[in-house]
Amino acid sequence: MYANWTGRVFAGLAAFSFCLVPAVSMHVLTLRISPTALTVLRLVIATLLLTQTVFTFGASRTSLDRKGLVWCIAIGAVGGVPIFTFAKALTRTSAAVGSITVSLYPLVIFLLLALRGESFTYRNVVNVMTGLMGATLVIGWRDQMDIVTLLLLVACLVTFSLRVVLTQWYLADCNLQTVTTVATAHN
Repeated sequence: MYANWTGRVFAGLAAFSFCLVPAVSMHVLTLRISPTALTVLRLVIATLLLTQTVFTFGASRTSLDRKGLVWCIAIGAVGGVPIFTFAKALTRTSAAVGSITVSLYPLVIFLLLALRGESFTYRNVVNVMTGLMGATLVIGWRDQMDIVTLLLLVACLVTFSLRVVLTQWYLADCNLQTVTTVATAHN
């Protein structure tokens, strides 16, 4: 019961934090900070906070085998791409359009899982199509973004989703704090 409750609280906090990213990023970009500097700043802060968390809770629980370390580094290398491409796309479109486009990442994750053999039913197809139509209706067909912006947002979608599914596939048995810290440090 306790684990279920805390998991929901952390999921809610993660969703709330994810909602803040576009607005805060857009504000920082209006201060004439480059997308590259914004990406580096976000990753340095995250690495420092996560490293402090690991040291606070004890390094004894943070062991990784060689395979886990290699996957953490690889996933970390993929992890910096969505942060940078989203920040770069925000210099070319509004935070609202960028956020709505990137909010499609659960659909991309679902499709990646289906390619790996997860069950894909008629109901799943209807859900994916409904999500795509909803995003299309909100974003609209007007010229709100050029092809470069669209490619940046698609790169953000795909690499973020790839990071999530690779973590699930290859690091599910590893310590979560260690995986997060090592992957973030190698972005």
